[in-house]
Amino acid sequence: MSSNFFHVRGSAGNHRTDGNPHFLRDHRVDRSDGIRDGIWSQWDWDGQRVTAANCRFGIVALYYFQSEQEFCISDSISTLLERGAPRELDDFGMAVFIRRLNFVGNDTPFKAIRCLPPNAQLTWENGKLTLEQEPFHAKPQHLKHDAILDGIHELFAQSISRRLPRTDRFTVPLSGGKDSRRILFELARQKHLPEFCVTALHPPPRANEDAKVAAMITERLGIEHRLIPTEWATWDLERYKNGKIDFLTPEHTWVVPMSKYLGTAVDTSYDGLNIDCNLFGEKRAQLFAEGKLTELAVDFLGDSEALLARTLSADTYRLLSRDKAIHRMTEELKLHVNEACPTSDFLFWSRMRRAVAPVPFGLLSEIETVQVPYLDKEYFEFVMSIPEPILVGSHVYKDAIARSYPELDDIPYADSSLSTAPNRKHNRSYLTRLGINLATSHRKSRMINVPSVLNSAAKAAISGSQERFSWLQPHLIVHLLQLEELAGS
Repeated sequence: MSSNFFHVRGSAGNHRTDGNPHFLRDHRVDRSDGIRDGIWSQWDWDGQRVTAANCRFGIVALYYFQSEQEFCISDSISTLLERGAPRELDDFGMAVFIRRLNFVGNDTPFKAIRCLPPNAQLTWENGKLTLEQEPFHAKPQHLKHDAILDGIHELFAQSISRRLPRTDRFTVPLSGGKDSRRILFELARQKHLPEFCVTALHPPPRANEDAKVAAMITERLGIEHRLIPTEWATWDLERYKNGKIDFLTPEHTWVVPMSKYLGTAVDTSYDGLNIDCNLFGEKRAQLFAEGKLTELAVDFLGDSEALLARTLSADTYRLLSRDKAIHRMTEELKLHVNEACPTSDFLFWSRMRRAVAPVPFGLLSEIETVQVPYLDKEYFEFVMSIPEPILVGSHVYKDAIARSYPELDDIPYADSSLSTAPNRKHNRSYLTRLGINLATSHRKSRMINVPSVLNSAAKAAISGSQERFSWLQPHLIVHLLQLEELAGS
């Protein structure tokens, strides 16, 4: 249970309070022009009213529940539940979650618990909740290719200059992709190389191309490269990770070893949190352009119905129906239709903010300062204003790196499609533990179809097949069982 909460009950003149009346999670950036840039969230109690606010990205999450006689706010969903928040699951939010593996908008697993929206001002006074938000809207810029590359170069250099490390105890977690290398290249250009970079090794079947390419980068720049060994996913490790990131996604277990290492090794870390162009595509762009949002929702949700129908109990599958998921996704997609690049806008606010940001600001929360240079005000506004037709199928960001750092352009990018042999022993061990827990402490689960999952898990364990293991999505099952415990029967 987090100690970061504030809970007020009663009416005017008869308030009973508990917890911290003031809270600030501060990763702000000092700027000479006085603009409040960077990442932050806060709340305050003045004896009569609670006020809460956050940065334009809403990435350091705050959660709350309220009624006429009660208001509670925290940076932890588990804490709100322990403070008495209603535990009814949000069926529309969860319907999306089990298909997308993340929540959209400001949904959480629980109907009564909401996430504070980005750039929001909340006030609770005498049972009345007021919530104001100023959403971000980019103005389309119709620039030629070279002008876009120049803008990215200049604005990213400016962003890094605002976020230079204050001590030598800093690092850049380095992958073989675009975002982390650009951060490191620009730090090097501005004469601020870290003593070391770290790369977390992936468990099979994902090949460790990130480590291979990151080693090329650090060797070229003369930096020590530290590899963080794999810690195999276990029942306990999954549950620990889920709690740290407020049950927002079953992903990211592989990051836990790096989070434990960096928590004591550095004061500052640079994270490549950015818009995700990997999920773009001409089909999605066209559906957005034509306003075919129901079709787009269906595309984003994928087709996992055969798995879900066998994994979930009949009642749960009906409650978290595909129709509800399509309805919730369509409503969310409507908010992004008129943006310069609606696909990137939707993916940033509903995936990067909700499912990826919990890594640097949840799993890595022990680090004093996390810098996210791609979320610099001017840089973010510029790249979000690039019209979708320019981005779809293009290599704008790789081209920008090549333009800015030509002397390093020969270093390849990791091939994420490569795989290696699965670890059948680990798969069997994981599934065996899952089966034991299902057959004992979770045998009366109302959410999971226990006999069906036990049967599928036994077949997958006997075969050791990675395909059977992946199809079963055991990490999602562990996540749902944990949510069921929190929700109660």
